[in-house]
Amino acid sequence: MNNPPPSPTQPPPIYAGFWLRFAAALIDSLVLFFPFCVAALIGVVFVRLLSAARGYDPAVGIIIVCSTMSIIVSWLYFALTESSSWQATVGKKALGLYVTDIDGRRLTLSRATVRTFAKFLSTITVGIGYILAPSPKRNKRSTTSFRIASSCAAREPSGKTEEHMDAVPNKVPYKVCVVVDREFGERLAEIEPGVPVWIVDTPANKPVAQRLWKERPHESHLTGITTFDDWSPVSPEDLLIGELYMIDLHHGSYSTATPYTIIEVFGAPLSEKIKVNLAEYGFNEFHSAATGFSAVRPARTT
Repeated sequence: MNNPPPSPTQPPPIYAGFWLRFAAALIDSLVLFFPFCVAALIGVVFVRLLSAARGYDPAVGIIIVCSTMSIIVSWLYFALTESSSWQATVGKKALGLYVTDIDGRRLTLSRATVRTFAKFLSTITVGIGYILAPSPKRNKRSTTSFRIASSCAAREPSGKTEEHMDAVPNKVPYKVCVVVDREFGERLAEIEPGVPVWIVDTPANKPVAQRLWKERPHESHLTGITTFDDWSPVSPEDLLIGELYMIDLHHGSYSTATPYTIIEVFGAPLSEKIKVNLAEYGFNEFHSAATGFSAVRPARTT
């Protein structure tokens, strides 16, 4: 059964940083220690009895059985808790974290299972998948579990919902800027504060974005700067097209009561390919400029 879409006024997730997720993982490790020991003991006894009856060395069998039992226990723990009404493991719940899909909905058991095995993949790769998204200002697709299972660990707001309400743009029309110019650099600071900007993460752009994050600590992704990965040598045109879904998700009707109606692009000329892709999101008016172009769509009425 498909989950219903979130309300247009439902606040977007506040993505949990690396250290919060790491602390939750430590708590979960302690919670799992006893079940692991019980499962391992059962496995060892079973293998020893079987090996004694058949007369072979139990060492390899013990390793295989213990590893299998560890995977099963971890899978059941993470998949069942993260798809439950808690939407969290014991560790995440203790730290005010929860797990959601990219639309802000509770995970199904199948998606929670995929997420769990994606985390196993991160472990196999020496934890790289866990540390790719230490900053909530970065692109939200960085962790392995997000890329594979379209899910993320989010945190509960520290205060009341005013934190989210303040983040919702009240400007009409609501504009989003997208920068696919890899050398945009200091020009980022010239864009009016309060206008959400998505900018490609490059050596020229990243330091400026990081500085502006520090200078504007109260901005959210709805009013501030978000960086996204540079898939070099992908063209600026394809970089833009590849981000349209995430931009619409974060600035459309799922994230705010007043969805964006204008998209201004820096670093890519207007092309028929771009027009076709933007038309899928309702954009039907286009204006070329020296630095790129802008596109406009009608305001949605309910």
